[in-house]
Amino acid sequence: LAEHYDTADFRFGACSHPDRDKDPAIWDMEARAMATAGIRYLRHGTSMGSVLNPDMCMKTELFNGITAAFMKQGVERVASVGYTTRWAMADKSIDTRTPHAQAPDVAVWREYVRKIFTHARGKVRFWEVWNEADLPFFCAFPAETYAELAAIAREELDRVSPEASLMTSGFATVVSPDKGHFQRDALTLCKDLFDIHCFHGHGGFTGYVRLIDDQLLPLRRDLAMTIPWYAHETALTATGFGEDVQAEALFKKLLFSWSRGSIGYTWYNLRNKGVNPNDAEHNYGLLTIDFQPKPVYVAYNALIALYGAPGTCFVKQHAAPAGRWLLQFSNGREQLIAAWN
Repeated sequence: LAEHYDTADFRFGACSHPDRDKDPAIWDMEARAMATAGIRYLRHGTSMGSVLNPDMCMKTELFNGITAAFMKQGVERVASVGYTTRWAMADKSIDTRTPHAQAPDVAVWREYVRKIFTHARGKVRFWEVWNEADLPFFCAFPAETYAELAAIAREELDRVSPEASLMTSGFATVVSPDKGHFQRDALTLCKDLFDIHCFHGHGGFTGYVRLIDDQLLPLRRDLAMTIPWYAHETALTATGFGEDVQAEALFKKLLFSWSRGSIGYTWYNLRNKGVNPNDAEHNYGLLTIDFQPKPVYVAYNALIALYGAPGTCFVKQHAAPAGRWLLQFSNGREQLIAAWN
């Protein structure tokens, strides 16, 4: 990996779900679409049931195929661990439609993370512990259980792949409507376990600014966090906003995140999930479901062309009237000013 990827520069990424298409031709098209725009990081997780059988034997064909297809195009996989399969639930008496959100048996969890970390060594450098653990749909257990799982993941990663980095769950918000201060509680309990702090924050630019400046960054200061943070899944659907506004949101949110110290930006999603214009989940994509580029794809390509040179860094935010933005970046040879109102 060291031959292909530079960890010092800003990470331009996108989420996708290539496992939903069991077709290697689709994986190749997705990988080429990302590489064409300069997007070099694929956020795509591993559910417990997708790589582990009830007899604790690994099933790796899907994992290997997807990882290799993207690596062939120079796109690095950033993976998560989580999503309990029903047979691995700690409390199998729970009758639930969301087994993926239940706490796993800790022995099974340890075996799962040990085996996938071992198997992926040299192919995956960044591992995220669970997805949106502050939302009950994805995580039905408390911060104390999350901290226990994170500690096991840290132990096993250090043992079998110490060069890799462990990332927090990508938290959906700072204060969860259903789980309150879960993020604060989890980070307090997990002090010193993680290398990177991941955060999402979907929606428009103005609300995102308030979320980062008024909530996330103060939380990090309160907890004396020194590990970097990562805008690891944040976007705006075109439903209700339009595709031009969606493209503007990417431009503003990415550069703003960078100006606030984020080490990268991951847009959700690479492709639309469907064709219903009224379904928000169908319209997050950089591309349509049949690989036609949307304005947001072109905006991402332009951003990377302008700001993706090695060594590019944020310099300062210039004073401007309320509602106007002037962000200065430098690539060592030129100064770049991002401006909007």
